Amino acid sequence: MSPSWFASRIEQPLCAPRKRLQPVNLPLLQQSTHDYLCHAVEYSTRRSHEQAWSLWRIFQSHSDVATRPHMPRTAERVALFASWLANSGYKYSTVQQYLAGVGAVYAQYGYHDWDRIRAHPALKRVLVGIEKSWHLQHVQSFPLQDLFTWSEFCTVLVEASKIPSLHDRCLFRAMLVFGFTALHRLAELTAPVNCNHASATAARRISLASIHYVVVPPLTRPSYIEYTLPYHKGDPHSRGTQCRIFDDSIWNGSHHLRHVLEYIRLRREPSTVLPELFLTQALEYPSRRWFLAHLASLASCRHGSKSLRAGGATYAALSNKSPAFIKLLGRWKSDAWLAYVQQWTALRHSLQQ
Repeated sequence: MSPSWFASRIEQPLCAPRKRLQPVNLPLLQQSTHDYLCHAVEYSTRRSHEQAWSLWRIFQSHSDVATRPHMPRTAERVALFASWLANSGYKYSTVQQYLAGVGAVYAQYGYHDWDRIRAHPALKRVLVGIEKSWHLQHVQSFPLQDLFTWSEFCTVLVEASKIPSLHDRCLFRAMLVFGFTALHRLAELTAPVNCNHASATAARRISLASIHYVVVPPLTRPSYIEYTLPYHKGDPHSRGTQCRIFDDSIWNGSHHLRHVLEYIRLRREPSTVLPELFLTQALEYPSRRWFLAHLASLASCRHGSKSLRAGGATYAALSNKSPAFIKLLGRWKSDAWLAYVQQWTALRHSLQQ
């Protein structure tokens, strides 16, 4: 094509846009771009980054450093920040999380040297020291404080008969079985405290229609159930993950799957047409507070949101299940599952070999 053809195309009048365009305001567009970058991550991650950035600004203001976005020239200041967090009572994993959060905020401003600074050998040694110090002060003093054991799992299933409502009783038992035997995080089974972000949408809740029974001959009852977990932390694009809950062949012959089947029969009554699997008697999605309140009233120890996941992983390890099986059951892509095995140090070493 000749240059005159391009010149004729350029000189043609612009077509009228179909939509009414906003004025090109560069400061406003820069702020909008920053907001879109913030919303590209999950709400909980964004909130963690904001908290980390606030702490970093407080540290800067008390160390005679300007609070505008800038990169520290050495790893020494980052090491001082990590030490300040540790001395303030933050555990090692939270210190690491906040360091990553500060780096994510810097990346939004165009600074990409934070990873290089974090890789400095001196900073790495400081973080190793923080981890060992926190472990000595907390983990060894209370090694099994929040661990939900197998015996307690069986006891709470029996004690759940104290819940007055039949529907809520079956619901609690089913959620307990899901959390312990399928190694679920509580956030995957309940509604979060703040229901305004994307994680609370119905599309990320386990649906009743995804439940399937599988019978393995010569048994006549279901050997396991299979269902789709629409979203979890290891599945950021919500592609869905197939999960299974096995019966007595793995979990010491307890036949706990009957509690799940009993609840599913209640949910499949014609009077309830909502798609979610877990619903209270009031047809509301159970909240984290709802589940933990029932658990606290029935269990003998204090438990948190990851106690069921940690307890199930520990019991599977003590039952001589292979590391590959535990990783598959808990949807882990790395060896991070070893952090959930809260039994003795010898158990971790045997699993790592």
